[in-house]
Amino acid sequence: APDVLTLETGGAEHSRQEYLSGHARHDAEFLKSAGITLKQRKAEASGGMVWVGSESEIRTERNGKSLLVNSTESAVLRNTSDGWRIVHLHWSSKSDR
Repeated sequence: APDVLTLETGGAEHSRQEYLSGHARHDAEFLKSAGITLKQRKAEASGGMVWVGSESEIRTERNGKSLLVNSTESAVLRNTSDGWRIVHLHWSSKSDR
């Protein structure tokens, strides 16, 4: 959604444009060569809203060294006249070396 709220690494972006012009590039670069294993996902729907919670393991390299990141994500979607739109995203992660 144009007014999506994205929370990541202690910061917030308050619109789709703000996220796409900032963190999105860094996130895409980080994930480009990463292997992602979905560990668990749960979703619930009520009326015109859905929330999804996921736990994943991300394997990649940083500075030539293997990196394992445990990641959690939550998303809230709203059914609009244009279809389902993400209105809130939150990522949290920690590295295990």
